[in-house]
Amino acid sequence: MPDGTLDGVIVEFFGIARQRAGRTQIVVCRGQEVVRLGDVFLAVGLELPGLAEECLDGPRPREGYLANINACRFTTDPDVPVQAGDQVLLLAADAGG
Repeated sequence: MPDGTLDGVIVEFFGIARQRAGRTQIVVCRGQEVVRLGDVFLAVGLELPGLAEECLDGPRPREGYLANINACRFTTDPDVPVQAGDQVLLLAADAGG
């Protein structure tokens, strides 16, 4: 859930995405109140090119990957609005079974 106190979007990684990122999370889009999910993924790709190569296709997850926003909504749509304090989870579509 958004906490409103963080300056940026928290992107967490699960499964293969976590392995490629080499970390559990990153904060991107600092200083921007509202951005698109695609902006978030482009920022992640700049910070973590190894992850981007495997899991992202520019502003969207590659086929077989999904984003979950605030533990409420699964999407691959790069135009979905995301705001500072939101949590985005990047995971393989088959994670968990």
